[in-house]
Amino acid sequence: MKAHSFHVLACAAFITLSGVACTPMPTEPLAEKLDLNTGTTVAVASKPLELIADKQRGTARDPFAYIGPFETNKQGEKHLYIWIAAPQDKGQISEPTLYCDDRALKFEPINMSMKDIGLSAQPYKKAAPWAIQWFYHLSEDNLICLAEAKRVALVTERKSGKQVQETFSAEGEELKIIAAFAASR
Repeated sequence: MKAHSFHVLACAAFITLSGVACTPMPTEPLAEKLDLNTGTTVAVASKPLELIADKQRGTARDPFAYIGPFETNKQGEKHLYIWIAAPQDKGQISEPTLYCDDRALKFEPINMSMKDIGLSAQPYKKAAPWAIQWFYHLSEDNLICLAEAKRVALVTERKSGKQVQETFSAEGEELKIIAAFAASR
């Protein structure tokens, strides 16, 4: 069954059971919007890439992490970035490592506020109140790697008592979100 058909069936079941409407699955690979407060155009993927925990985290713990590329454009000056979010629901976690297939990607942190990069708000909505977020510069090479990857994985390390690594990943059809973003910009 195709993802769109599954989404329609799942949405119909949700509406029937809850009486609440679902948002439709995005059809465009890229969403561009003008930040009226700063005059900067921001391009984001139609939705962030959802990564799922490789190991069971228990019913009370969030199994999802997210990544989302975005590009700012202010008067023709473009800058490429990546947003990463992971659950920090059981102790402090360190900065993550993002893997493109088996290659650990290197990122330069954004040491500026959203306003300093030309935005009055974050490009992606925070996934959950307990999520921790990071923003990095994204090179063209790293974007191409992510767009062509067969598997993307995010590894976090928790430091509460003993050190615990957790891996969140996506592969196959899900990765088309990043490839579509890369091809559309």
